[in-house]
Amino acid sequence: MSTYELAQFNIAVLRYERDAADLQGSCWFEQALEPTYVFCWIAAGHRCSFHEAHGALVRLRDEGPTAQAFTLQHSFPTPGST
Repeated sequence: MSTYELAQFNIAVLRYERDAADLQGSCWFEQALEPTYVFCWIAAGHRCSFHEAHGALVRLRDEGPTAQAFTLQHSFPTPGST
């Protein structure tokens, strides 16, 4: 199978999946019921540990967006910038 034929096959599969999906959205992914990512401000040069990042995600899920844990839809300014 040539590269072109493989690309055409992939396009056909993606079109089929798109057309076969119900009106709720794609069948490739499920809608998350709670946040799956989090943003937080950290000091320059600091690397967050897994536990710090997980704690921020849990905080976001429990308390909603705050200056310590937020999403792009509800962002906060850099500390000390105001």
